Amino acid sequence: MCQEEVCFLALVRYIHLNPLRSGVVSDLATLETYRYGGHSAAMRKRFCEWLDSDTVLGHFSDLRGTARLRYAKFIEDGVDQGERPDLEGGSVVRGVAGWKDAEDLDDATRFHSDERILGDSDFVAKVLKLAQEQLDRRTKLRTEGCDLDNLCTHVGLIFDVAPEDILKPGKYRGRVKARSVVSYFAVRELGITATDLARKMDATPQAVSLAVKRGERLVKEQEIAMPHFG
Repeated sequence: MCQEEVCFLALVRYIHLNPLRSGVVSDLATLETYRYGGHSAAMRKRFCEWLDSDTVLGHFSDLRGTARLRYAKFIEDGVDQGERPDLEGGSVVRGVAGWKDAEDLDDATRFHSDERILGDSDFVAKVLKLAQEQLDRRTKLRTEGCDLDNLCTHVGLIFDVAPEDILKPGKYRGRVKARSVVSYFAVRELGITATDLARKMDATPQAVSLAVKRGERLVKEQEIAMPHFG
């Protein structure tokens, strides 16, 4: 989680320079054509449909040519910075007792959800509060018995689709809508990962991510409420 005003560009530069820093490419000229990094797309050396370079370049100028020149200079200025521990994960850990600094926890109390939040103290506090509220909501929903099966039953009634058909592949309009809404609620509300949901749907995580976006739009347009069983 990154606070845009404080850390965004520094984080972009650090990530885009990773191939050079690690020795995968030898210099900036080679980095500009490296197909597995975002820098080559920002420099228009290759096209990447899913990568949003415009947002990055927009921080430098509204004129794309000027923005690209300033961005390139910004990247070049970061070459000699080396490692940046402040831009790497691992210093904030979510455990049963709440959020704590990693150095205050021994290995026995660490959990798989190791998070990093980049920003000022107010931003970090706000993110942690929202995260705790979301965790509490997910716990409440699961305590009430709201799981994927019940979710499919609820959404199936709305779109007149059999619950067992919602997770099956298919392009039928009603099924696609129902699957999208289920994907949205499952990922955003129940905390099921796109990867786990993809296995249940016999789909790719990317397809589930797209379904989540469609589902979010449908939920807002049709004012579909998350089911409650408590």
